[in-house]
Amino acid sequence: MSDSALAREIAAGQLSPVERVSAVISRIETLGDAGAPAQCVRWFYPREGVGPRPNGRGRVARGGAVGPLHGVPVTIKGVADTADMPTQNGSFILEGDVPATDTPLITRLRVTGTIALG
Repeated sequence: MSDSALAREIAAGQLSPVERVSAVISRIETLGDAGAPAQCVRWFYPREGVGPRPNGRGRVARGGAVGPLHGVPVTIKGVADTADMPTQNGSFILEGDVPATDTPLITRLRVTGTIALG
């Protein structure tokens, strides 16, 4: 399903963004445990992180459209600064570093209503 189709189904109440996020996290956990390419997701919010967070997931979970991609889960490449998750830029020296602000790309994703998982 495309992101726009997913957003339409969430907006229509046919899909729950929280259930969708939980399904994506389950898939990451399953593939990660199998040693599959999902290990490229170096850090992601744990299942209990599905509640309110600075990136708007709480607003999405409470209902009401946040933007055109309302409730669509995304993962962020580790070179885009995010104010609420580690950004390593591929360097072990920066492991665990959490920037103070978001890059414009991340700000725009948040405004559209996406849910950054990791």
